[in-house]
Amino acid sequence: DGAIPLAQKALGKGIPVMALQRNLNPGNMTAFIGTNNVVLGEQLIHWYASTLGGRPSKVLILTGTPGAASSEDRIKGINATLPKYPNIQVLASQTGYYDRAKSLPVAENMLLRFPEAEAILCLNDEMAMGALAAASSMNKRIKITGMDANPDALKAVAEGKLYMTIALPPYDIGRIGVQFARDVLAGKQVQAMKIMDVNFVTEKNVGQFRK
Repeated sequence: DGAIPLAQKALGKGIPVMALQRNLNPGNMTAFIGTNNVVLGEQLIHWYASTLGGRPSKVLILTGTPGAASSEDRIKGINATLPKYPNIQVLASQTGYYDRAKSLPVAENMLLRFPEAEAILCLNDEMAMGALAAASSMNKRIKITGMDANPDALKAVAEGKLYMTIALPPYDIGRIGVQFARDVLAGKQVQAMKIMDVNFVTEKNVGQFRK
């Protein structure tokens, strides 16, 4: 990770390092402020299962860039939680590289191979928007979920096109990061790990998240 040598150099000079949303691991930072991507994967499956009421569901998964820590951790959380819900069957899992254009043909191919799929669970909103474009081009109604709550995704949720997106708290992450840095410079102790909560955004509550 290219950030680690810089972080270590800063720490060596007594400069506090606040890792915002990207965990540099203990020893390479003063504190981490952000979401836990393993937990995020777990929460996605718990949430989706809660919408099913125990009935069976066949799903597809679009993962992020191979090797990216956020994607690997979210997959880890998903895989750890799926055994708790035998009614959820994953038909296929492929990478969309966290990219809208790249995920579109991947989603198209998966939908052609598995027309019985009820949902596509995407590990970010860019892939969700690519999957949505794929489904739209095929005139196929399917539940698609994303993560990040970016403006396009929130608009699609409000229009009833995107089933759900997960809102991360970037403003609060930044605000707390600045406060932690000030506290450390003032000689105060801060939490080494500040894990932030997320919100599941659906058509029912999307108005709270659109500006």
